[in-house]
Order: sequence, then C-alpha cells, then structure tokens
Amino acid sequence: MACTVDRKAPAVNTREYGFEIQMPGEVFATTDTMDYKGESFTRYTWKSVEEMSNGEKIYYNFILIDFPSTLIHSDSVGRSQLLFNDHEQVFFSNAQYCLVDRADLYRNGYPGSFYIWNNLSDNSYTCSYYYLVENKLYYMMVHIPSWKSEYLTKRDEFTNSFKVLK
Repeated sequence: MACTVDRKAPAVNTREYGFEIQMPGEVFATTDTMDYKGESFTRYTWKSVEEMSNGEKIYYNFILIDFPSTLIHSDSVGRSQLLFNDHEQVFFSNAQYCLVDRADLYRNGYPGSFYIWNNLSDNSYTCSYYYLVENKLYYMMVHIPSWKSEYLTKRDEFTNSFKVLK
C-alpha cells in the first residue's frame, strides 16, 4: 500500500490508527502480524525518503505496534522501560554506533524515550523516539546524513508533528 503526500500538506492519513504524523515525499505503508510469548499483535510501518538539494537523503520511519493489553500497557512504567531499553541494547552491541544522547520523555503523561546514535563509519545520525500509549507503541526514527541545523530542523518538524488522537 502506498500513498503520495503533497509537500504543502504532508499529513499522512493515519486517523483510523489513532494518531497524526507529517512525512515528506512519497510514503510507503506496510502491515504485518507478529507473535511474542504466544500473543499475536500487529505492526504498522510508514516510510519515506526526502532528498535534499545537495543530493543527501533523510530517511523517515514511523512504526505503530498494537500490543495485546495483557502483554504491555503504559500503566506499567517498569515494563515499558524494559521495552525501550531493548532498543538501546541492539545499538550497543554494534561497535559501529556511538550513543550521543538518551533521555526519558513523557507526552501527554505517557512514557517514552529518545536515543541519538552516531554511525561512526559515515558520521550520520539516527534519532529514535518511543512513546507507549496504553497498549500502543509509537516509534519514530529519522536518519540524517550529518548534524547540520538544516537536517535537525527536518527531524524536529517530523517528530513534533506527531499527535495522539483520543
């Protein structure tokens, strides 16, 4: 499934999933089902790439995982922190990446975390943001080619456009 997003109005049609996000360029969406500890859940993914005037690219990724409420819930902050820390361990196990920054976040009272990783081989950066809202995990990832203000502005526009609808 693919949808094209106009640059003047880059909101991706995600209201049926309970959130809004703005992604530049052509957005590709996929859905798959996963199993964990005998429980099934659905993962929705939206991806896009923005090519800058200098030819460098910014990669945007948004994932929604709809967990069974028996598996994880934002009321269980301890379990949600374990979920966020699992991501951190994946990068720590790869010597190519260096953790630049990490912090716990809260959006509308819901727990989250963010991580910024530097890829030492090409000096690019991966910025990851997680929010757990009830039993839904929202994951935003932006991969920028370098730490230039132009790219940071694009990252901030993307992450700040995220809104949970209730």
